[in-house]
Amino acid sequence: MSKLLVYPYEEELSVFCRFPQLVQGYDSVLPISPKGLGLVGQDAAKCDGGPPTGQIVSSDLESALLQCEGIFINYAPQSALKAESYWKALDLALKNDKPVTITESLRAFLEEKGYMAFPDSVKVTGYSVEDTLATVPEKLYEIPVPIITVLGVGDKSNKFDLQLGLADFFKKAGYNVSLLGTKEYTSLFGFMPLPQFLFEGGCQKEKILQFNHFVYKLSMETHPDIIIVGCPGAIMPNNPFKFDDYGELAFVIGNALNADISVLSLYAMSYNNQALEHLHSLCKYRHNANVKRLNLACKRMVMDQATLNYRYVTLNQEFIKKEIIPPIPAGEMELYVGLSEGEMDRLGASIEAELLQNI
Repeated sequence: MSKLLVYPYEEELSVFCRFPQLVQGYDSVLPISPKGLGLVGQDAAKCDGGPPTGQIVSSDLESALLQCEGIFINYAPQSALKAESYWKALDLALKNDKPVTITESLRAFLEEKGYMAFPDSVKVTGYSVEDTLATVPEKLYEIPVPIITVLGVGDKSNKFDLQLGLADFFKKAGYNVSLLGTKEYTSLFGFMPLPQFLFEGGCQKEKILQFNHFVYKLSMETHPDIIIVGCPGAIMPNNPFKFDDYGELAFVIGNALNADISVLSLYAMSYNNQALEHLHSLCKYRHNANVKRLNLACKRMVMDQATLNYRYVTLNQEFIKKEIIPPIPAGEMELYVGLSEGEMDRLGASIEAELLQNI
């Protein structure tokens, strides 16, 4: 079997253990984590709250390099790893003649810290870089392909899991799927990441036009049966004490495309009718997303009273299904726990049925 070593393994990389069948060129994944992250010796599911994966996290990088055929190194700023740790992993992989892929954000971080002598053999993956036109026709094209958008109330809301899960469902069903993913490393799963210009400076109008033309060109050149688009970040401000993410990219994507179906991922909390109606109206009238399907992520967001910042608590998917979902007054909206076994198939089947009904 061909194995990909992923480092440093933490919740950001749990998708590799959830969807190893999608990782291009490899059959399985080896999750390697520094001891300080508290995951060593645990099932890889410990950090995301989903069912067990059967993959046990190790900290023995050198031994793992002897078992793998390639290594992917991600930048994990919340892990507080120093540049030396990343560079040591990269250097060990090269000395063992292993193909190395790193993210663009890790390359930038290492260069900032003075590590600039990257061998040509190191592959860097990042958001799609496309030539943008100096003058863009002020016209939004109609995309001749069904579009699914995946939104979330904030970070760590399992949006990328949903994107990959839906892409996997429709691929297995025989559809030609295009996915514009929210992660720099989307290409490692065989799909295209979102274009870089979305994350750069510029007015919203220009980005809306550019992204519409980008997706239209993609549909004309690749002829997909369905396009799945992830919306990075939040749909609204979450912290009343600090101005942070206010849903700019969800607004840009929603106004660039007329989504046929939208899925909103929420934190695992109690919601009443008023809250659900507010979220539905916000998505519909600000982000052009008529949300009928809600996913509960295996995360709860709580405020740190000392710093007034939010932190995230991981909840087990079984607890969410038994204790959190039953009291939620969903009404006509469908509720899912995407990380639970069988839920992505249930979500995909529901979306497929609606799309077929609308043909």
